[in-house]
Amino acid sequence: PEHNIRVLSLSPGFIETDMTNKIPEADKAQYLERIPSRKFGQASEIANLVSFLLSPQASYINGSEIKINGGLI
Repeated sequence: PEHNIRVLSLSPGFIETDMTNKIPEADKAQYLERIPSRKFGQASEIANLVSFLLSPQASYINGSEIKINGGLI
């Protein structure tokens, strides 16, 4: 039977928020060196991904972990 249940997980990297803005600049600079895109993520980027995953266009995506981290290594 069809239950319309999908399982997805998101693994965000460093996302700029009020909380992460309290991290010392020197620590943030070291973290940024490990991100190939050389930028921190925005909450809107996470929200856009979630919106897409909840849309009909993503209905065939299931059982996946999606890394949204700028290529963090």
